[in-house]
Amino acid sequence: MIFAGLYILYRNSILKEKSQEKKPFSKSIHVLFYVVSFIAGLISSLFGIGGGIIFVPLMVIMLGIAMFRAGPNSQLALLITSLAGVCTHVLLGHPNYIDGLLLAIGAFVGGHIGARISRRVKESILQKLLSTALIGVALKLLFDFINNK
Repeated sequence: MIFAGLYILYRNSILKEKSQEKKPFSKSIHVLFYVVSFIAGLISSLFGIGGGIIFVPLMVIMLGIAMFRAGPNSQLALLITSLAGVCTHVLLGHPNYIDGLLLAIGAFVGGHIGARISRRVKESILQKLLSTALIGVALKLLFDFINNK
């Protein structure tokens, strides 16, 4: 995640150094993208984390999708992933419905506001925010891992 964050942060300067002509994506890139997406869905259902922290960098880095498109694409994928995970967890009797409903209300309101704000924010600022979030989460996970040893 640290490398993804750094790449997204410096992406524009890296791409300026490379050829400006846009090349079509190879089949192997698409296959790798779908394999990693499968793993992200698996991990998000196992641990209850949003796969967006994986999906958005994948779309930006591997497929070259702009940030303002990667977010909505990720949310659509997360909707489908979440529905599959929720249905399975409901059948297994795992969820606490009150806590889940309260979280859903907050996420619904935040998602609505975030979607409106993202339309008004420049691509470069979105990239910096995503980079900061990726690096911050990666460092937090790293420090937690080191402190739990």
